[in-house]
Amino acid sequence: MSQRKQFVQPELSDDDGSSYDPGYPNPSSSKSKSWTISTQTPITSLGFWNDQKISILTVVFILCQILTVVYLKSSLENNITNLKSCQKRIANSDEFVSCSDCMCIATDGFSSKEYVDIVKKQKTGEENYEKLEKELSEYKEKVTELEGKLPKYENPNKDFTKLFDDNWNMRKDTLIKEIDEKETSWQKSLMHKVEEEVQSKSQKIQSLLNQQSGDITKTKDEIKIVDELVTKLEDEVKQNKNQSKTLMDEYQSLEKKQSKTEKKLESVEKELQGIGGHLDHVSSEISEIILYIIVFLLVVVIAIILAAPKFMPYRQPQPAERTVSLGESHPKQRVGGQEMSQAAIYATLSSKKCKRGISVISFHSATQKFHQNLLKMVSRPQALPMQSYLIENQVNLSEVIPHLVTIIFVDFNERNIILENPEIEVGDHRRFTTEIFLELGCDVFVIYCKDRGSQTLPPNQLYNTKLHSINQHATLVKLKKKNRVFSVYESLHPQQAELLEDRIKQL
Repeated sequence: MSQRKQFVQPELSDDDGSSYDPGYPNPSSSKSKSWTISTQTPITSLGFWNDQKISILTVVFILCQILTVVYLKSSLENNITNLKSCQKRIANSDEFVSCSDCMCIATDGFSSKEYVDIVKKQKTGEENYEKLEKELSEYKEKVTELEGKLPKYENPNKDFTKLFDDNWNMRKDTLIKEIDEKETSWQKSLMHKVEEEVQSKSQKIQSLLNQQSGDITKTKDEIKIVDELVTKLEDEVKQNKNQSKTLMDEYQSLEKKQSKTEKKLESVEKELQGIGGHLDHVSSEISEIILYIIVFLLVVVIAIILAAPKFMPYRQPQPAERTVSLGESHPKQRVGGQEMSQAAIYATLSSKKCKRGISVISFHSATQKFHQNLLKMVSRPQALPMQSYLIENQVNLSEVIPHLVTIIFVDFNERNIILENPEIEVGDHRRFTTEIFLELGCDVFVIYCKDRGSQTLPPNQLYNTKLHSINQHATLVKLKKKNRVFSVYESLHPQQAELLEDRIKQL
């Protein structure tokens, strides 16, 4: 709706003729100026609003405003009526059918909601129009009141009235022109805003439609996948049913076979019962004979065990007539049978005091250098002595000087025998060497070398747990409890070297 400037006539008072227009000086004031014309006639204090022509012109201006508002209102109603009466064309025909709500079709996206907003704006304009009419009626009342006061002022200045008329005509044309321009600009801006809003909303609706179509396509694809899965599951269920049916048939056949087998077993049991009666008599006689044989064998075994230390020679792991040596300083000698008894060896070694240091024991000269290289990664003080010994027989063992820490290296063998068991294996060399150092009070470490299962060990493990003799041999079990049994392949593991270093630091 176009706005109009409202001109309010200032109220005049007729009390004792002293009221005046606020826009002009009061002649009764000592500071007021007097207006003069060419005849030097002073102008009285009555304002130009008292002129009847001015009042008429004011009324005419207000009527023009009212007519303009009425015209705009009727034009807007006609436009809305045209929108309401729109029609749509039937596809592939020249016929038209009136639509129930064709606002969106008629305006290319102008929805019914926007139409309701326009109606609300129209109601607001009507309310403004009613306010104008009310103000106009009030103004008319004031004009009527002024007209009643006009007879009191019958002698206005004609020259001043003419001057005011000319000035008013000029200003009236200017005001009308400005009002028309503003009205035109407001109409254009309103239409432009409506077009922009309609276009933006149509774009949003199109984007929503595109998004919904994409979602619908995606949902269709998901439904298709679900259908395929359902079909696949149905096929699997059918296969399972067929398999279960086959299994049931096989189970029934097995039950039949089992019943036949049970019948056969019953017949066999009956036959065995007859045979069992005969066997009971025979077994009772045999058990008596076996009992006598067992008692006799036990007596023989006990006698052999008691006589073995006196009559049986010490068995060497190496073949007889072999030449051995302890280092380069010991002369070569022939070893044939038992040269020294175990008691003599123990007496010889016990006479020697255990010295502070490390003894490295090897049983084969071919691997002695390898054993020495294994201990290079174990740090020790330079002043702490470390002596290597090659023990291939009892004479070599008797010449060893015992040290507080004794490291015994055992080489790999196919049966993984670390220390011999005299009751099972042939020979007792490694076991006797280990136990005699333990009896002398040495801290003995047994290291089993070249074991492929020991290439990688967990950080908290010292030996290959697949070496069962460690958990079966009595001596190894004792050493294992003190963390004194290692198994290696070609080098010591960090946890093993660390344990050796900690023990050496205590010397």
